[in-house]
Amino acid sequence: TGAGAPDDEAPALEVLLLRVGEARVAVRAREVREVSPAGSATPLPGAPERVRGLAAVRGALVPVVALREGGGDGAPWWVVVDDGTRAAALEGARVEGLAGADVVDD
Repeated sequence: TGAGAPDDEAPALEVLLLRVGEARVAVRAREVREVSPAGSATPLPGAPERVRGLAAVRGALVPVVALREGGGDGAPWWVVVDDGTRAAALEGARVEGLAGADVVDD
């Protein structure tokens, strides 16, 4: 097959775009379990300041992690991510949208 043929196309990578303060970050869409209303977290004694505690999300306990120093910015949502080995609820991110990009392997 020649260059540009369907067999040669790189796979598309879909990402969820988040705004954390002034920064714009992307999370692989396949690792986003859900975006859910922020709930309450049970504090963990001795945990770093950014670890807000544990929360039950669909029956599983997950750590709630503040993406901004000093806590969230009042965003009413948690972005729950899971990479297959561990999960966390991210606090302080505002969802901007979903984007796709071609993956280029150098």
